[in-house]
Amino acid sequence: QAGANDGSEDNETRELTNQVQRYWELEGELHGQTKGHSNEDARSIQLMETETKFANGRYQVPMLWRDAEKPLINNRRMVERRLQSIKRDLIRNPDIHQQYQETFDGYVDKGYIILYSGSYMSHK
Repeated sequence: QAGANDGSEDNETRELTNQVQRYWELEGELHGQTKGHSNEDARSIQLMETETKFANGRYQVPMLWRDAEKPLINNRRMVERRLQSIKRDLIRNPDIHQQYQETFDGYVDKGYIILYSGSYMSHK
């Protein structure tokens, strides 16, 4: 019985691993990336290695692909239109609305989000 104790399963795993690795190398070459990481990937790895912290029983990882120098645009109108579209969709589909509500209730219960009733919330 092949694969049980003769090492053929290990060979198959190695061969599959080599094929997948070669595929990704070819993909990188196709998109202009050579050996190693892209500049963005290298920056993200460096950030993760130097800025990741463990506090209050959780890991805090920096936003790896966010450029701190790039200012945020004002997208309030786009967000409000998206919110109105979601509201319309939820009104049309009560089952999805129920699932949506249960999901957000769970986020509130776990402390992932906080209910806010004011008209403005600053970003700090």
